[in-house]
Amino acid sequence: MALQLIYDMDKRCDGNNGNHLVLIQHQGITLSSRLGTSVLEYKLNISATDHIQTKYTEVLIHVTTNFVQMKNNTFTATIPENMNTTTQLIDLNYTDGSNTVFSYQLIQIIPDVKDTFILNQTTGELYCIKQLDREDINQYTFYIRAVPSSNRAKRSVKDSPGDIKVVVYVQDENDNSPRFSAGPVLTMGVSDTTSVGDLVITLKAEDVDIGDTIQYHITGGQDKDSFSIENSTGKIYSRIKVEDGKTYTVIVTASDGKFSADITVKFLVISSSDKVVLTIPIPLPEFESKSTTILRNISHIVGFKVELEKSGVHVDSKTHLDWSKTDIYFHGINETGGFILPQQTSFRIIHEKSKEIASLFSPPEIKVITYHTPLVPHKMSEAEIALLTIGVVILVSSLLALIAANYTWKQ
Repeated sequence: MALQLIYDMDKRCDGNNGNHLVLIQHQGITLSSRLGTSVLEYKLNISATDHIQTKYTEVLIHVTTNFVQMKNNTFTATIPENMNTTTQLIDLNYTDGSNTVFSYQLIQIIPDVKDTFILNQTTGELYCIKQLDREDINQYTFYIRAVPSSNRAKRSVKDSPGDIKVVVYVQDENDNSPRFSAGPVLTMGVSDTTSVGDLVITLKAEDVDIGDTIQYHITGGQDKDSFSIENSTGKIYSRIKVEDGKTYTVIVTASDGKFSADITVKFLVISSSDKVVLTIPIPLPEFESKSTTILRNISHIVGFKVELEKSGVHVDSKTHLDWSKTDIYFHGINETGGFILPQQTSFRIIHEKSKEIASLFSPPEIKVITYHTPLVPHKMSEAEIALLTIGVVILVSSLLALIAANYTWKQ
């Protein structure tokens, strides 16, 4: 077992008659009152004992009165990221006009990094000797002390007339590619009512480099001519009337002018018979603010992608609005196989996992129903009306002819 050391300071230390300096166990020597200029040297006798042996040491403390008065003690410098050669950041060489020679002490770096910067203690030149990455650290702060070479007294890091602050900013370079958060492949459903000019999806790529402008282009895929993209926004529009049950594939490239990234987008056309409605016990605004997390958690539980089509305030069986609940209209996608799950399959799995899904909410309550698009009366075109009229005329004429023929036969 390690023995605890006990430290003591001789009260008869030279120059310490006013007890300006005190010893605190396991912390060190500290000031109990402000030092004056009447005593410029303190000689302290310190002992350390483990109750078996005792050792002594002598500590000399010099009081200095000639700190360097810097006209400007804050400096800034910049350096591009990815510089692979030793680069001088700043030259702090300073004179106070009295031909005094100064030395420079690096007190602190924020953040604390190793083997990255070197300070020449004689010339005050600060160098960077390692490649920097702005996306990792974009700013470094140095605290440096300039002292006359004949006086190397150490003090605290707190700003004093002899302390210099240097802030180094790392300049951004275009060294990162755009990135799609959805990954290299995105499978999503589109309504079977999608037609020419309809917005299908808005793709978004991120670029951690500052100021990069991302442009989007459809560069491949078997159905690249069936869709168009707005280059600056990533909005994809349909150029066709989609066919029910079909899958369309396009490749979209995001470029920052130097680097690029691709994503393959598969559009699965879904019919209303594949939709499911899930009622959850939170208000619509809360769902809208947390929809990404909620849908991701539900997808994790059920084992397929729950893709939102729309959401709204819950409507109960009496067609009353329940503002405390939200109806989620969705369809299920098997991302591995790349197909839409039949409504009954999604419905069955949601029911089987209902307790786990309900546990995501407080109170733990959900309701799931199948969804069918209500029948809408068909509005006939003028051509259809004309054809129907002709058909009726022909039918009536035929009936009259039959009646006349039957009458003639009886005669």
